[in-house]
Amino acid sequence: MTNKNLKNNLTIFLQNLDNIPFVDKVRTKEAKRYLYVPVLIGIAVGISAVAFLLALHYTSVVFLNMLVGYYPPEVTGEGGNPELYHIIIARPYLFPVSVALGGLISGLLIYKFAPEASGAGTNAAIKAYHFEKAIINIKTTFIKLLASTLTIGAGGTSGREGPMSLIGAGLGSFIAQKLNLSERERRIALAAGLGAGLGAVFRAPLAGAIVGAEVFYKKDFEIQSMLSCFIAAIIAYTCVGLTFGFEPLFYVHVDAYKNFKIVVLLQYIILGLACMLVAKSIMTSFFLSKKLADILPVPKYMIQPIGGFVTGSIGIISPVVIGSGYGWIQLITDKRIDIITPQFTIIGIIAMILALGFTLGFNSPGGVFGPSLVSGGLTGFAVSNFLSNIISNNNLDITSFTIVGMMSVYAAVSKAPLSTIVMVAEMSHGYDLLIPSMISVFIADFFSGHQSIYSAQVERRIDSPAYQDECISHYLTHIKIKEAMQKPLTASPDLKVSEIEDIMTKNIYTGIPITDNGFLVGMITKTDLWKARGLDKNKIYARDIMTKNLITLTPDDSLYDFMKIIVSKGIGRVPIVKDKMSNELVGIISRSDIGRIMREETSEDILSTTGV
Repeated sequence: MTNKNLKNNLTIFLQNLDNIPFVDKVRTKEAKRYLYVPVLIGIAVGISAVAFLLALHYTSVVFLNMLVGYYPPEVTGEGGNPELYHIIIARPYLFPVSVALGGLISGLLIYKFAPEASGAGTNAAIKAYHFEKAIINIKTTFIKLLASTLTIGAGGTSGREGPMSLIGAGLGSFIAQKLNLSERERRIALAAGLGAGLGAVFRAPLAGAIVGAEVFYKKDFEIQSMLSCFIAAIIAYTCVGLTFGFEPLFYVHVDAYKNFKIVVLLQYIILGLACMLVAKSIMTSFFLSKKLADILPVPKYMIQPIGGFVTGSIGIISPVVIGSGYGWIQLITDKRIDIITPQFTIIGIIAMILALGFTLGFNSPGGVFGPSLVSGGLTGFAVSNFLSNIISNNNLDITSFTIVGMMSVYAAVSKAPLSTIVMVAEMSHGYDLLIPSMISVFIADFFSGHQSIYSAQVERRIDSPAYQDECISHYLTHIKIKEAMQKPLTASPDLKVSEIEDIMTKNIYTGIPITDNGFLVGMITKTDLWKARGLDKNKIYARDIMTKNLITLTPDDSLYDFMKIIVSKGIGRVPIVKDKMSNELVGIISRSDIGRIMREETSEDILSTTGV
């Protein structure tokens, strides 16, 4: 085949490409934005997650292994061997130096280049989603990656979730901005990046996608971003899996048979209550530490090293607080009770609560997911150990209580119960624990109250500035005209224009319907009176100047129908007739009636009406 023939055949193929089944579906504008964009986001986030995990490893080698002589336990999915692990800390007195030094370098980076990168990254992403039109500066993303690597790698009490949330969200926002996507599409891209980052770094793509739809609200769900979140999370997870392997983070064995007994399931209620107390303590520690950091009379870049020094000092007492701490969960699930003693557990819970406050509350970049999991795992172990000792023949599975405790504390802290259950189940392959986890998570989440550690979260979509216009429009479609219309003051077509003018002035009306035996025949407004200003108003009648071809509505039309009319036609009131076939006047509605009816409704009425 000659080059000319090849070129002709290729041209014919491209011209007929749309006729191939399914190809026409993937070449649409919608497909480009909701299929190709998530793939692009997934690739970018996956590469960033690989870089982040590698950077964390080597930073930990420098600070913890070489400086302190500390080798923290590792999860089996990252090469750890819990059966052979022994605590090795050559120079524990250098923990404060290590964490403070990492905090100082991180603080200088953030202070000089991106102050918005401080603190918990997930909260920053949520804030951008609701209040900043889903715009995140790409510089913030890279500073977050570097600063978080230093914080966690040097031993700060922080999780990977926060940094990857903001990194992923920032990349999603950046790609959407470069493609000139709308604000709504930027929000979807931001959510997809956030979910992809979580799914990749924790090797839990399904949970990551659900987080990208759930974490923005306390009592709502972002359905429109789900498809993009799934696609981006799978791509990002694949990038990380090709680099580090597709194994789950935790290898655990759950004795599911022990859990499916009424007496055991009832004890998960006790676990839920214990996790609730731990979650509330974590939030109290975080917010009090944040207030303390705000009043310290030192330069902002010094806040992080001060918090780091305190965290490192706590680490001398309990090394559980140093770094992400996932390896300690692996030791618990592998029943290394020679290391994880009851005393070690209680001290570890208290230390983790305090250290989280002095790390994240003192503006160090990171996330609450990791510390919450460790606190929850320790709580689960402590509760199972306590219940086994006080109840005879109470053969509880420590691993089950540990994993469910992990879920429960973070669910209560984040107000994201569904994604938490799925994420920990994916990380641990603990799918046999769904019923126990549902019991414990519900108890912990419900009784922990209204507060979330993510201050930027809103209750529902109607509470988000990003959705207020859309929700109000949806609300208006459910309110009928008959609920807002007023009884009309009318006039006869035989009245003189001067009399009409007196009526309108006396009643402060800008328009009045003209009726004949109850049937609408016209309308006189101030505009009509202005047009008749050169005439003798005592000699002309309403029928002579009234507008006759009127736009009308019926009582069963909606306020949204009225809104569309006043916006498109530029009028302030519409007469209401009995039905489409009749001109019998039954009411009138004006712009002010919309404001009145909305003021009369409570927020709960709005929510129940819209189903939001």
